[in-house]
Amino acid sequence: MWRRQPRSPLDQFDELSADELDGIITTSLQRQLAAGVTSVRDLDDYQWAVVERRWRGNAEGPRIVASGPPITIEQGHCASMGGAASGIEELRTAVRERAARAADIVNIMTSGGTMIVGTDVLACQFTLAELCAVVDEAHTVGLAVTAHAHALPAVEQCVAAGVDGIEHCSCLTASGIKIPPELAERIAVAGTVVCPTLGNALGAEPPPRVNAILERLGLTLETASPKSIAAIVPA
Repeated sequence: MWRRQPRSPLDQFDELSADELDGIITTSLQRQLAAGVTSVRDLDDYQWAVVERRWRGNAEGPRIVASGPPITIEQGHCASMGGAASGIEELRTAVRERAARAADIVNIMTSGGTMIVGTDVLACQFTLAELCAVVDEAHTVGLAVTAHAHALPAVEQCVAAGVDGIEHCSCLTASGIKIPPELAERIAVAGTVVCPTLGNALGAEPPPRVNAILERLGLTLETASPKSIAAIVPA
């Protein structure tokens, strides 16, 4: 029997009212503070909800470092959050909008992701020239750039463009994780901050799409764990 694939939570934000979304943000911040967290980064904002929340004040939770909606391509990774842009001029405009709204950092999706059906974790979403334009514009307006990058070519692109941080930095290829020593050296020399941001809840089974990607790449949860990545990627 054919079954509909369960949708990612990232595809369901448009079904929430503003009050429901704000309630989710409040609960998340309260849980972070209760756990002892005093500062958080939010890199996947939906339609500026977190940035606007910060403007109203945030007595309920930790300090927020917010990016606004991640910059991505049309129908790309996290495009439903409202940050899709194409071409160098649109990308520069997107960066200036983040500065105008007083975002703290620019987040750009340089590869596809595991949670969005139709995107490719092994492919780049932008050209090097486009990514360089984002970095140049962001640095001009005083903002740092962090880049979501799973694919090895995307990580290489990030280093070439001079981003300030790389999220995941998985260096995925069609045959698994491959991190060339010279690439790791360039990341270290540049002082690029790497945040693996990988993990799973203890005892939890990954979503079917994630399991399929792991199987396709010949990986397991253990070989794709933060510990294994951190052992070969400089922090």
